[in-house]
Amino acid sequence: MQCATYRVRALAVASAVLLLGSFVSAASVAFAEDGEAAVPARSLDGSGVSATPNSTSAPQMKAEVAAAPNGTSAPQAKAEVAAPTEPVAAPRNELAGLPAIAGNNVFGLLFGVTGSFMRFVPGYTPFRFRAQLTAVASILRTDSGVRSPLQNADLRLDFPSLWGGKVRLFAMLRYQRIENVGYWGIGNGAGNRIPEDYRGPRDRYFTWKKQMAQANLFARYALRRRVELLFGLGMRAIRPELWEDTKLMRDLAQPNGAERKVLYGTTRQLVGDVLVGLLRDTRDHEFNPQRGGYHELSFRAGAGPTDERELRYGSTYLHLRWFLPLIGERLVLALRGLADVGFGSMPLVELGTLGGYTTLAGPASIEANRALPYGRQLGQVKLFGTTELRSTFYHFSLRRHHFGLGAVTFIDASRVTARLGGPRSLEGGPIARVSLGGGLRLIWGSALVVRVDLGVAPRADLEGKTHFAASLALGHSF
Repeated sequence: MQCATYRVRALAVASAVLLLGSFVSAASVAFAEDGEAAVPARSLDGSGVSATPNSTSAPQMKAEVAAAPNGTSAPQAKAEVAAPTEPVAAPRNELAGLPAIAGNNVFGLLFGVTGSFMRFVPGYTPFRFRAQLTAVASILRTDSGVRSPLQNADLRLDFPSLWGGKVRLFAMLRYQRIENVGYWGIGNGAGNRIPEDYRGPRDRYFTWKKQMAQANLFARYALRRRVELLFGLGMRAIRPELWEDTKLMRDLAQPNGAERKVLYGTTRQLVGDVLVGLLRDTRDHEFNPQRGGYHELSFRAGAGPTDERELRYGSTYLHLRWFLPLIGERLVLALRGLADVGFGSMPLVELGTLGGYTTLAGPASIEANRALPYGRQLGQVKLFGTTELRSTFYHFSLRRHHFGLGAVTFIDASRVTARLGGPRSLEGGPIARVSLGGGLRLIWGSALVVRVDLGVAPRADLEGKTHFAASLALGHSF
């Protein structure tokens, strides 16, 4: 009990320090020379967005920090500066840069830089072209010493308002290396005990390493108001590496084991995928909605060679989000429901991925079931839901900048299935794994939300103990 108490206090102190650091870093940019605001002062209703553009409203200049792997993208810590929406009088360029800082108890302290170049041209809203380059790394103290479990660099290109405003193109190039990707087993009955004959570092037993180079291209076509047709192409090269005598290595060594029947893509691979889907966005605001919904239905298929066998797989993805004002901005009910049903020889990376166009790092991640250990749930079929109460209860101003303070409480629940039709031996465990928690929000203008969440997941950690989690990111979780 004393150890758990110390851990909670340490996580809370770390989150507070990161929150302060993030605020100071952003303030150093916003309060620029001569008191001019680098962040336009707008209404107090800002939030972040997902790894890909996710609405038809004006896109933002984003400083995004990848925090975890998810197959096609990564959950972000996002610092966003709203792009001007007023008419452009003459062509001009805009170059900006920001420090990037975030953190969680999976990757430790994340730090890096981001830069953005935007081209404004009359007749194109909100801009003609945007390029953004982000590079981050992390530092974490582990059982084997201080390490850097995450390195990420990505380039993003955004072309809105093409073909008369009907089409928007988004492209991304990324390199990512992660040395503590979670693997606790496959299916809802994945275990939580380290065998007595294991002699390695305890925090490595349920992990593996991954290097990935990735390219994605998405096109959105406006069918009618608030409804868009979505197309996507992706290619990624992945090099998995296994720590010695880990859970994953032991499962692979059992040719007749239940897990082995679902494990694909554990060697070098080159995989391409295609996506088609529909988006419907009725939110009153892209970044901090108080009413409306944002929904995606998409289908994704992928294939490619590996050192072991060829991969062929697909998935159907439904992601529903609703926002209901109970007492204006002082109390908003946010609901989310998600189903991701996969099939075929799905690679290991995809077993820990939720999503199509809007992609999350699996059910057990800081953007989904927030307090579960990273990688705690893997499977071809994933179900997930969130109920969150949000409140913005205090407003204040500094110079030309408007701020708000808020808080949230949340319940996350998720369940996975190894694959449709079995194996039944992998489908034990609870009906759903649950996270409970709350957090604070610092809202800056209309384009920045600093998020600190603390949560607990009963019986989800080693030996069935409660797992405590803390994270700092930018933007609402959804």
